[in-house]
Amino acid sequence: MTLKKLKLGGVGSGPGRGQIWLATILKLTDHFEMVGVCEAIPDRAKACAEKWNVNTYASLPDLVQADKPDVILCAVPPDGHPVIGHVAARNGVNKSKRTCTTITWNYTGTLGTTSTR
Repeated sequence: MTLKKLKLGGVGSGPGRGQIWLATILKLTDHFEMVGVCEAIPDRAKACAEKWNVNTYASLPDLVQADKPDVILCAVPPDGHPVIGHVAARNGVNKSKRTCTTITWNYTGTLGTTSTR
């Protein structure tokens, strides 16, 4: 049985985690397809597009609507994860969880409600 490649979208293309993940994912082409990266800093977005030959977007909703990823990878500091999780869930996209995103009980409840809609 051949498994479908996971279409990945990334948030953040900074010099640390963002670049490391892109370098790794783009070598694993049997398993993953990097469909786009959301990067709010224009110079980083341009450099990312040129270096890795990926679509870049200034907003996560634009990435999700245009490239329809299966999973969103967050390469931004943890305080950005709740918002990214909500945007992903509202658009029917899974978000990878590399750190605990349950910052408060209120967040946990609203994310659960958003995910079940």
